[in-house]
Amino acid sequence: MFARVKIQQTGREFLVEHGESVLEAAIRAGIAMDYGCNNGNCGRCKARVMQGSTARIRHHDFVIPQAEQTQGFALMCSNTATTDLLLDARIAADARDIPVQKFRVKVRKLETVTEDLAILHLQTPRTHRLRFMAGQYATLSIEGIGARDYSIASCPCDDRRLEFHVRRMDNNPFSAMIFNGLKQGDKIDIEAPRGDFVLQEESNRPLVFIAFDTGFAAIKSQLEHVTAQEQERSIDLYWIICGKQGGHYLNNLCR
Repeated sequence: MFARVKIQQTGREFLVEHGESVLEAAIRAGIAMDYGCNNGNCGRCKARVMQGSTARIRHHDFVIPQAEQTQGFALMCSNTATTDLLLDARIAADARDIPVQKFRVKVRKLETVTEDLAILHLQTPRTHRLRFMAGQYATLSIEGIGARDYSIASCPCDDRRLEFHVRRMDNNPFSAMIFNGLKQGDKIDIEAPRGDFVLQEESNRPLVFIAFDTGFAAIKSQLEHVTAQEQERSIDLYWIICGKQGGHYLNNLCR
């Protein structure tokens, strides 16, 4: 059973599965709806139901004033759609509409692809989800080591599991820590999102991506974002790798 949701301001539509929150469905569909915690504490996903009806599927601590409830306001992280909906909701029009978030994440997995390349998998705490647009980057910092900027390689639809592609660099303490000292469960501070290398969501023109080496990370995020929306768009990818860099390290994924 599905319900169709339409955002009044943009005309964008997405489907909500049975038992799924409206916010979860929006994130999965690549809709940049405003939210913070995704567990009913912050109230940032509050939206007005203009048409249709919702049902609460989980408890939330944020209190919506009775006057706003009468007007149809509800938390999208805690409600599902029981009929088709027309929503008046805050949607990010571009990268500047999403504030920089700062919190601590933990290392979920460190995948060594080659001796000079690692894929770093991080997980956010349950109380914080990283809201970002595909193609943006983050500043990662390790206490006592330093900080580096890396493109986010994962899809915004998976906002708790973040992926980064890290190349070994000579005389770089952060890189050395990734390859020689970091382990599962370690903590890393993150500041994100940054940058405006994002897709024009309203355009249906063909996409042509040109990546060099680990610059593919940002494009991977965008490819997964487009795929999650199930759009019928022509996509071409040109990925340039220097011979000494070990080849196309996610070749099967691209195929």
